[in-house]
Amino acid sequence: MVTTNVTLCGRELENPIIPASGTFGYGYEFAELYDINCLGTFSFKGTTLHPRTGNAQPRIAEAPGGMLNAVGLQNPGVDAVIAEELPKLQRVFQKPVMANVSGFSIEEYVEVCRRLDACGQVGWLEVNISCPNVHGGGMSFGTDPKAAAAVTRAVKDAVQKPVIVKLSPNVTSIADIAKACEDAGADAVSLINTVLGMRIDLRGKKPLLANKTGGMSGPAIFPLAVRMVWQVYEAVRIPIIGMGGVLDSSRFKCYLAKATGANINNVDGMVIGGHGDTTMIPLVSKATVNGVPVSQFASKKKLQEAVQNTMVGGATLTKLIGTSAWYAPGAAAAMMVEAILNDQKKLIPCSCYLEGEYGQEDICIGVPAIIGRKGIEKIVKIELTKEEAEKFAASADAVRKTNNVLHEIKAL
Repeated sequence: MVTTNVTLCGRELENPIIPASGTFGYGYEFAELYDINCLGTFSFKGTTLHPRTGNAQPRIAEAPGGMLNAVGLQNPGVDAVIAEELPKLQRVFQKPVMANVSGFSIEEYVEVCRRLDACGQVGWLEVNISCPNVHGGGMSFGTDPKAAAAVTRAVKDAVQKPVIVKLSPNVTSIADIAKACEDAGADAVSLINTVLGMRIDLRGKKPLLANKTGGMSGPAIFPLAVRMVWQVYEAVRIPIIGMGGVLDSSRFKCYLAKATGANINNVDGMVIGGHGDTTMIPLVSKATVNGVPVSQFASKKKLQEAVQNTMVGGATLTKLIGTSAWYAPGAAAAMMVEAILNDQKKLIPCSCYLEGEYGQEDICIGVPAIIGRKGIEKIVKIELTKEEAEKFAASADAVRKTNNVLHEIKAL
């Protein structure tokens, strides 16, 4: 039997899965979706001495292969976290949790860590010297070995629990920073935080983010994260928690990437038709890897398996989390809202009212469309294979049958 147990700074974890700070709130929010005790642990939202409302809006922007965020350490402050957030977490999570701490001076880091060190459920203190989205503090301590060592040493002198220092990728040598932290007494390091980036609104001729810059995350930074983890591994002997480059992708692209062995960032795929497991049509004929048809990378059998897995993807996810698979619809809705608000003229497969397109009349069904300021600005006609065209017609018939039933019971 394979064991997934690992030891982190003297504490045993059932597995090494640790959602990063900033991605998992205070944990209890996700307990409504699944039993979060299946995790090794997690690092809760970055906490400061005083409450912070965060940066001005907009502070999230889409980017190729990921996203930019400039949230700015929004949190209720350490006292509220201890009095309100941790008791909520304790009711649903029966394991030690990692407390992520930020500050604007060494004294602030020490004080926040000292207060959290006294909390029974806190097992580790993650000292964040890498946040790129605040002015002063944060990353300013993480870009200089001496400053990083000073914060590490001061916190270690004030607490009893293991100290993990979260490192910034926005440095010349992350290995030098890691070694300085190790020499100052750090029990472990975590890396990487987001990479400083910017996107420009070409129509408005200004940065998309109110903060101008933000932290880039997502698959695009994964190779950077791997390279930096390796460099730090070569430089230190303390434990390393690796992170960076994880982002949900469409089910079809995910399964195509598995079938072809290609990097998911290079895979392009589209699904049309209805949403049911018998009416959706993943278009293998239009799927590519860097513009090359997927048929040149995988057998027909493997591609068919990708299609079948895509069609039952929602049911698979529902079984795993025990509730509706609402993540993908939520992400799709957010993508469409952004395309409309920013007039992106983006090609998105979505439910459209057809008036002759694809040989169909008076029906709403999924087809590719250009989404911009006016909503659906153009339905894009793509050439389907004979088999795909037949499946699309069958999908439309199935949608009509459902509509007829709804009419009969006066639901429409």
